[in-house]
Amino acid sequence: MSTTSDRTHRWFNGVGYSGRMIWAIIVGAVVILAALFILVQKNVSLEYAETFASVEDVNSKIALSDEVRIRSLLASLDKVLLVVRKDYAEKPGLTQQQLLLLLDELKVDQELSPRMAIVDEYGDIVLSSARKVNDTKPKINVADRAFFQGHKAEQDDQLHVGTPIQSRATGKWVVPLSRRITRRDGSFGGVLDLTVDSKLFTEPFSKTSMGPDATRAIMGRDGYTLLRLNDGKLTYGGDSRKSQLFNELKKSPVGCYTAVASSDGVKRSVCYRAIDPYDIIILAGSSVAGMEGIASAKVLRYIWATAMVAVLIVVLSSFLILGVLRQRKLLASQQSFNQLIELVPQLVSSMDVHGNILWVNRRTIEYIKPSTEEQAAGFDWVFSGVHPDDLEHVRRYISSALTQEQSPEFCECRRRRHDGAYLWFSSQITRVVGHDGVGSYFLQTSTDIHDRKMAEERARAAQKLESIGQLTGGMAHDFNNLLAIIVGNLDLVKLDVKVDAATARLDVAIGAAQRGVGLVKSLLALASKQRLLPATVDLWALIERISPLLSHALGPRVNFALKPPGANVYVEVDEAGLEAVLLNLIVNAKDAMPKGGDLILGLNVSNGMARVVVKDTGTGMPEAVLKRATEPFFTTKEHGRGTGLGLSMVAGFAKQSGGTMNIQSAEGVGTTIEIALPMAQAANPASTQGKSVVMPSQPVVLSGKRKILIVDDEPALAELVQAWARAEGHTAVVAHSADDALTLLEVRAFDVLLSDIIMPGELDGINLAKKAGVMHPKMKILLMSGYSRETATNRADVPWPVLVKPFSRSDFGTALEKMYSVSGLGALA
Repeated sequence: MSTTSDRTHRWFNGVGYSGRMIWAIIVGAVVILAALFILVQKNVSLEYAETFASVEDVNSKIALSDEVRIRSLLASLDKVLLVVRKDYAEKPGLTQQQLLLLLDELKVDQELSPRMAIVDEYGDIVLSSARKVNDTKPKINVADRAFFQGHKAEQDDQLHVGTPIQSRATGKWVVPLSRRITRRDGSFGGVLDLTVDSKLFTEPFSKTSMGPDATRAIMGRDGYTLLRLNDGKLTYGGDSRKSQLFNELKKSPVGCYTAVASSDGVKRSVCYRAIDPYDIIILAGSSVAGMEGIASAKVLRYIWATAMVAVLIVVLSSFLILGVLRQRKLLASQQSFNQLIELVPQLVSSMDVHGNILWVNRRTIEYIKPSTEEQAAGFDWVFSGVHPDDLEHVRRYISSALTQEQSPEFCECRRRRHDGAYLWFSSQITRVVGHDGVGSYFLQTSTDIHDRKMAEERARAAQKLESIGQLTGGMAHDFNNLLAIIVGNLDLVKLDVKVDAATARLDVAIGAAQRGVGLVKSLLALASKQRLLPATVDLWALIERISPLLSHALGPRVNFALKPPGANVYVEVDEAGLEAVLLNLIVNAKDAMPKGGDLILGLNVSNGMARVVVKDTGTGMPEAVLKRATEPFFTTKEHGRGTGLGLSMVAGFAKQSGGTMNIQSAEGVGTTIEIALPMAQAANPASTQGKSVVMPSQPVVLSGKRKILIVDDEPALAELVQAWARAEGHTAVVAHSADDALTLLEVRAFDVLLSDIIMPGELDGINLAKKAGVMHPKMKILLMSGYSRETATNRADVPWPVLVKPFSRSDFGTALEKMYSVSGLGALA
């Protein structure tokens, strides 16, 4: 046995040294490139790690430097506050001049714009180093400031570093440093406030920040930002209690972390240090994107060097491979042919002169999917996939092709797919002569033609249905003429019969004839492809009425049971169409139970839908068949026994009626088909569904007597209508062809022309009406036909009304009356 993998193995061995050299070059190049990639990846990762560690170390040192600087600064300024507070306590009458002298003695840097203010317990500034403030009336009040409220609420004697504020004296942003003034009795005596320019804290930040999007900040232990410098932009205040910083502070007062800043959404690596006892935190951070940019610049050098080496390796390997390929040109050509065979969508096999299969392409294996045991036993599985009905035909074709006898150019047969479905293929066999001109073998190619065959089958089925429709339409037309004669004469006889028993029998006969009229209308609808004519019907009454027909269709081997609903169920459907659907389902169920079984036809209601359920105990459907059950022209029946239109027509009828069809089936279990239809309200017409309808026989009294010319090639029907007309006092003359009618119209005038549409001869009823209208413009024209108006006229410009056969005496009288009324035109049916 030879498979695709075997052929590849033989080819590789046949290539020999050159093939192994190519593989060695490729493997060697891949290994070197992989090793180079791993080495570069390792160095890149290391470079990134070192860069991040370096930047983090710098930020940590910056934070430490800021801590030392700010701690020293705060200690110096706190010393000033303590000295002033002591002097103020010892000299309650401290003046502004004395305060300024004291600040000079303490050597407070004037470039920092320090301003000292003494605030009383009410928040009023009672003494300030700024001259204008002391003269302000009313006095400036700072009771609403956070530092004042904090000292008033807390009794601790600690320096308070406040959030930067705008001075009410100068309007500049300043940082308030304050201490509580406590009276000797321990009560709150006010606040000593020293405000300094915020630049005192922020000027060194810009000189030591690490790249773009870097951050420097001073935070309070209470979670509020004192000041922040992000990418050169200084901001004051802000709630930072939900930031990652305060989770890190719970672990350690000093550390580093990476997080997305809530202030501007930038991801940074941040180092922080808490400065106690001042309850502030110093932050120094760098953007992660900036850190990656620093690392990328270094990594780029590795990548360029690696790319150059990789290109060199690829170029060198390519030259080596090209040199080896030149030595195996012939084998490469053979390999290309083999690959082509594998890529073609056809099933390809190679045979020797005796018809034994040597190998098959991958497409053949994928199509049939033989088991491992079948492949090990040989190629019998190839022929076993041919349809049994086609196997002998295929064997004769192969034998003829191998012996070069006169044979068809191709052979069409069905081949079994791995899922059990048979598809049509067209096979051809070609002799391939060896290079030495001696040896030869045969290639068999099989092309999928299933879609084409199915299209041809659908075309034949459509032609057959069209022929049936034409035959049905013709038969229905003739039968309508017969029914018109039967119904009309029964109607006349009924007027003359006075015996109740005889009248009852006539009613039965008329009712049966009317049911025949309904059947003929259904045949006409099928033949002329008319749209559905829905009406409100009692669904269970309809099922009970046709149940004898359904039972007869099932035969004696099937136990037929009805499962009625608990109440009347009304639906809006085409009655004839629903009867055809139920009969179709019953016949399908019978075919699924060749040895007999049980069938239940039930009706139930749920969710506003009437559900007709047909359940059998037949063979059921496999899953593959169930998926395609409603496809048009799909059938599992033998050729000639089914068109594949049954369930597709049922599904189409349910959808057109506003409902659905559902199929549940399994092999060996049976099939349940449910048709769900929307429920409707009961209407008066519903009460007559399923009953014989007796046509009204009371004549319609006309306002005047008319001269009527009746034209019909059916003598009995023409004479019947003549009798109706004369019974009403009209003058009626009969003509049995259009030519006879024209002869009469040349010598006499008539009030009404009543003509059949379909008649033998050169003139039909429509052309007769046109000529008669020219001859006698005032004459009324009424047409009649055994077809519907649409089928009979097949024209949009026919202006005359049409009586559809069979019609009653009452219909005839009503039509005459309407012709002389205001709404005289339109279809009469």
